[in-house]
Amino acid sequence: HRPPRRPNPDAWATPRAMSDRHAFLLVNLATLIWASNITLGRALRADIGPVLLTFFRVLIASLVFAFVLRRDLGLRLFRGWPILVAMAVTGIAGFPVILYWSVQYTTAVNAGFITAVTPLLTLPVAALLLGDRINARQALGMVVSLLGVALIVGVGALAVGVNFGDLLSLFDALVWAFYSVIGRLAMRTRSALAATGAAFMLAVPILVVPAAWEWTRQPPTWTHWR
Repeated sequence: HRPPRRPNPDAWATPRAMSDRHAFLLVNLATLIWASNITLGRALRADIGPVLLTFFRVLIASLVFAFVLRRDLGLRLFRGWPILVAMAVTGIAGFPVILYWSVQYTTAVNAGFITAVTPLLTLPVAALLLGDRINARQALGMVVSLLGVALIVGVGALAVGVNFGDLLSLFDALVWAFYSVIGRLAMRTRSALAATGAAFMLAVPILVVPAAWEWTRQPPTWTHWR
């Protein structure tokens, strides 16, 4: 007779296993949602600065996460906080700020095309930080996609000179690649929901001072809401 198993107090932190097909579907769904974000960022570029826009979206998301994770709020949620801060700096705060900054100088289409190579830039970053192996098919796809981005940036540079927004978009893709890998590290000890929610909450104080500074220099006009 075996004694009954005791519940694991950290069971909430274990990510569920999912099939590769399920994972690819979620990644593409996230990309589709983010595409609309690029378009909105471009449309609002004259009304609100990139840091303020990021701050408001992060603040709202943090409140939602705080409600969803209300039973886990406390020190346990932020255990291993350095990796969560790294997530907050790269993907939660840094990536959208750079993205909204880039669409002030380039089109939403260009920004979308360039940031679409993010999954491929993740491959060498994952190989560097996690020791993941890159197979021949992945390497070929990475080279072809990067050549496509080089063509977009290069044609624009030949026509009108180097586009600062395109270069920002390319750098932004690299920032997101690091965020993706850092997120994988964080989710070794917690669920995706807990890791993302904690990172969003930590990004709020990171963005407060830059957002306040930007407000004094470029206050929002809200013309689209009049």
